[in-house]
Amino acid sequence: MKKHLALALVSIAALAGCNQPDVDTSYLEDHTPPPAPAAEGPAVRLEQAERAIEVGRDVAGAKKTLQGIVADASAPADVRDRAAISLSRACEAAKDKEGAIQAVEALLAAHDDDHEWPGHDAAERRLRALLTGKEEGPSTLRRPEEKVAPIAKAFAAYFPTKKDQPVEVAVLAFGGDSDRSEALGTFRIGDALREIADDKCPLCDNKMNVRSSMSRTGSWTQIPATKGRIAKSLAVFYTHLGDPIPARYDDVLPVAMSEVLAHLTKGEGVVIAKERPNAPPAILIAAPREAQLAEVEEALAMMRALPGSLTVVKVTPNLKPDEIRSTMRSAGMPAMKKCYEGLLSRSATAAGRTEIAFTIKGDGTLDDVKVEASDTLREGTFERCMNDAVSALRFAATGQTTTVKYPVTFAP
Repeated sequence: MKKHLALALVSIAALAGCNQPDVDTSYLEDHTPPPAPAAEGPAVRLEQAERAIEVGRDVAGAKKTLQGIVADASAPADVRDRAAISLSRACEAAKDKEGAIQAVEALLAAHDDDHEWPGHDAAERRLRALLTGKEEGPSTLRRPEEKVAPIAKAFAAYFPTKKDQPVEVAVLAFGGDSDRSEALGTFRIGDALREIADDKCPLCDNKMNVRSSMSRTGSWTQIPATKGRIAKSLAVFYTHLGDPIPARYDDVLPVAMSEVLAHLTKGEGVVIAKERPNAPPAILIAAPREAQLAEVEEALAMMRALPGSLTVVKVTPNLKPDEIRSTMRSAGMPAMKKCYEGLLSRSATAAGRTEIAFTIKGDGTLDDVKVEASDTLREGTFERCMNDAVSALRFAATGQTTTVKYPVTFAP
């Protein structure tokens, strides 16, 4: 019965004028028709387009397909990025070099805010090849002032190199001074890896591909938002008595903050590193005052091995120039500005220079305040106001006496 039905269907097709080839009707033995083929996803279409470009078949069609994938926001990001590189190759195959260049430039521009992304190296090599004919750029010589600290070579051991694979170096710091770290070369790990390779084989052409990223946040408040990155990066925590890291976050630190605070309250700086399984170490740099952190980091930078236990660093108690300037600008200048505005209300053209001299006592209070104004600013009310404004300032208690001369110029 079923066999006769199949033959009838073929006969109807012939009567309708269709030139049908021999048809396999065995599937009609089943009551359910075969499922329709699934729609091809962007990854499959990408591979088909790439094969077409490789064999030089329908390059124009492949180009159109790739343009569609690049513009498809629903396609995975890595597929769209790869399609952009292939689109550049399709344009080049079609003798459209400008289009090939623009496709890569658009890809690089789309990742402007990304420190590292999977297709970065391929895109840069592609652009360089299109514009210069060479995929590799000239070797970059490190400038003499770019210092690599001894500790950077110790850190480098936690970023092993693998043949023909890029080395991913990620440093995540909380607090501290990026300029100071750069000057010391504390975290110049990529350069340390290259120096180590050069030391092992001075005559070898060590073209090491190192992808380095250094992220620094203002304080410990970003710890909860970055715990995932902390677990994968060389994590560096700076802390001081003015803004200590809460004990709540002891789990990410090399040592409990209670141990750290015991040293800071005695006027000592400390540094410690803790090795972590399947991750670079966590580092803690601590000082009684924020301005003293630079001294502790300098001690760390000169170390040739990780400080695996709490290491005390002697810091100078004296007030630093930056601390004095900071207090004068944040608290002193607003008060002195009010004094000057009062003077302008009495003398609209008053202008000139004032030199303020004072002594900062060990407890941070001031003594021997003297205000010496130029002739154009010499007025009793103004000078008394300035004296009161400066006398009210408070600096960090250091146990040391510091003499200061601070010039201020006023102009309407």
